[in-house]
Amino acid sequence: MQRVDGRNVVLTAPLQHAHPRVGVGGGASFGAEVLNLSRNVRVEGTEQGRAHVHLTSSRPADVRHAELRRLGPRTTGKDSWNGQPVTEPVLGRYGLHFHMLLDTSRGTVVEGVVVRDSGSHAFVPHNSHGITFRGCISHNTWEDAYWWDGPIDTRTPQGPSDDIGYLGCVASRTVFEPNPRGYRLTGFSLGAGTGSTARDCVAVGVQGATGASGYEWPETAEGVWTFENCLAHNNLENGVFVWLNAEHHHTVTGFVAYHNGGWGIEHGAYLNDFDYTASVLYGNAAGGIAVHALGRDKGTVFDGLLIDAAGHSDYAVATLKHQLDGEQVTLSRSRLTGYRKAGVAFRATADGKPDDIAVLDCEFGDGPELWLDPDAPAPKQILFRKAGQSATVALTKPGPGVAPGPWNAATAPATAPTPPRQLALPAPKFTDSAPRTGRVTG
Repeated sequence: MQRVDGRNVVLTAPLQHAHPRVGVGGGASFGAEVLNLSRNVRVEGTEQGRAHVHLTSSRPADVRHAELRRLGPRTTGKDSWNGQPVTEPVLGRYGLHFHMLLDTSRGTVVEGVVVRDSGSHAFVPHNSHGITFRGCISHNTWEDAYWWDGPIDTRTPQGPSDDIGYLGCVASRTVFEPNPRGYRLTGFSLGAGTGSTARDCVAVGVQGATGASGYEWPETAEGVWTFENCLAHNNLENGVFVWLNAEHHHTVTGFVAYHNGGWGIEHGAYLNDFDYTASVLYGNAAGGIAVHALGRDKGTVFDGLLIDAAGHSDYAVATLKHQLDGEQVTLSRSRLTGYRKAGVAFRATADGKPDDIAVLDCEFGDGPELWLDPDAPAPKQILFRKAGQSATVALTKPGPGVAPGPWNAATAPATAPTPPRQLALPAPKFTDSAPRTGRVTG
């Protein structure tokens, strides 16, 4: 790098690969992430002697503009992969670790801090409340990057950290050893607690296996988060992964996921209530949305989305196995386009519960709007009303000798739970720069 002039970076030589901007729709386009990983205050270990930063102070802390490198020691574990031993992280030895400070940590600010080349979790506010992470970067780190300790088993709830703020933070290249076992690896684990916020964050290059993601609502930790204007792109698996049996209502708004190797949003477990609004899902390899979970109370709603498969997937939205019978899930006021076979595929499995889905006031690209998988069980209810129309139909499996039509379904007049509404397409507003940071005063 030759120099930085405002938002312009001048390089000494051309890059090895092209990094074109991607137009995802809704007037938004995104380029590659350019991360400043260097700081003039450094805390470093070595490859063979990794350090860690462990804070148990009795007053709020200010940690700003530091580079923490080669932290997070690892040790040889009991498992092996391809005949070679697999390492695992040392418990409690993380990049930047706030350890069980409870309310003592309220008012703590971590700003412009980089954790890179770390052998374990990068930023860990463990059972510590009121910490704001602003403009921080995790790059080339192992295990979930933004995280705190989970429970000992799936029957025990995670200890909460309340009022955590991830503001303009980045999780870049999060890895696991070995990668094929990196199930549910994530950049941001949105854990238990109340009053927490993830806003204007980016997850890019998260590796891992089935269920890995840029952002995760984990199975054993129901945290109520404000989740706004976050971005996930070029991750090996999903943009968002939810696997949660939730008692509370959750909201995701202004989310953009593009060019991920799995789903833009993979929404599971058994029963929960989420609202996804004003979001864009573009060119994700498996599709825009996978729906596992049915509703607990009011049902999950996907409203006002732009889902463009960009020719990468057969379906923009697909239902999968529903473990439990629940309330109806609604997809409304959205545009679905770029799919190879159909806009919404109903693919509930015979070993689970049937589909209960309403697709209302949506606009579609070329090809069939819907597809009822012949191997799926008869649906509990599938309602469909196309944008600009007043009539609603219910889809059922076609009877013997009945031509199924382009949706592979029979239809009958039905009544929708809401009157017709206009399309509500998102217009994402993102900044191309990190949040402004300040100096420590006083």
